Amino acid sequence: MNVNRCFLKDQIDSLFDLLPVQLENSKKTIEKNVHKEDFMYFRHVYIVASGDSYMAALAGQRAFEKYANKYAVHYHAVKAMEISRFNEFTDKDLNEQTLVIIISKSGIGSRVIEVLERVNALNMTGMVITDSIDSKAVELAKYSLYTDTPKFTNDRPALRSYFAAMVTLYLLAARFSEMYGNSMNMETMSKNIHDYMMLYKDKIAIYDEQMMKLAEMYKYANSITFVGDSDEQSSCNFAVSKVIEVTGIHSKSDDSEEYGHINYFNHYVSTNPVFFIANSLNSNMSRVLETIKQSIAVGRPAYLMINENSEIEDIEGLSKIMLPSVEDDVLQSLGSYIPATFLANHISDLLDEPLFRGNIYPEGFNTIRNSKIVVYGENGNEIIS
Repeated sequence: MNVNRCFLKDQIDSLFDLLPVQLENSKKTIEKNVHKEDFMYFRHVYIVASGDSYMAALAGQRAFEKYANKYAVHYHAVKAMEISRFNEFTDKDLNEQTLVIIISKSGIGSRVIEVLERVNALNMTGMVITDSIDSKAVELAKYSLYTDTPKFTNDRPALRSYFAAMVTLYLLAARFSEMYGNSMNMETMSKNIHDYMMLYKDKIAIYDEQMMKLAEMYKYANSITFVGDSDEQSSCNFAVSKVIEVTGIHSKSDDSEEYGHINYFNHYVSTNPVFFIANSLNSNMSRVLETIKQSIAVGRPAYLMINENSEIEDIEGLSKIMLPSVEDDVLQSLGSYIPATFLANHISDLLDEPLFRGNIYPEGFNTIRNSKIVVYGENGNEIIS
């Protein structure tokens, strides 16, 4: 009998009850806090985070670029460390037109606080998307969006909060679209998200069974690779984080071009699978298929997670895992990590692996929260506090 049990599967199963509640809660906080007269003048929008939240930022950036692409506004998904320690902000006029949206469930991480303190010092505008209404981040940010995600008994490692962050970002992109006079609005976006995610409900049992079989095959893998381009980078990175957090197995993500340059040359080809996540609506499919063939040619087990309304050639040696049909490619990132998360869950249970390898932080070394906060000025050479 297992001593340890992974709860990622439980969180996936809970998404369909969470979905309408999260849509309503996220919509409500945006309607309350985001108004045209306050946000129309921003020309640079940074979506900033660390860890899993950065993957949500990557998905969110694509939503903003697609739905709120007006007035030459630039959207950037950036890791918190880059904003807090490396990015230079020497144009004071541009700083006043810069919105920094930081995603943090807890609102207390050191880099989160560091980013917001630098934002304030340089006369930029900060917004936090958080589930912690009384956090330090809320105190520092000019605007706060409270996700108000319902509590769940076993919510570690993060999955529900990752989904909540994406839902909030997608609805925020729709709000910006409304403000700019574009066609997308929050009501339509909410319906689109709901209808697309409900397509997964009938597939959950299928993924559960498929991934259990693969978990039996690869529970002793040296490494598990996920390959996806900018359209699925968020889901690939999220899959990597879940595999590492709950199994301890090395995992890596790559895009379809870079994989052929470096990661392709890994040892242990026959025991280390490669999972490709793709969407046939995008322009990268020819390269994805080339990379799949290249991987199979050297004996790597290859699997393709792709929308079922795709029409791609059959490739000998390739196994397909079908994601729901989708007409709007941006929506796919809301759920394309689900099969890979089942895989991580089942390998963890088969190995009886403790979550986060048993919380191995030495005493006083949880540097996510205890890292020294240093606030830099316009460039990385000027410490102001």
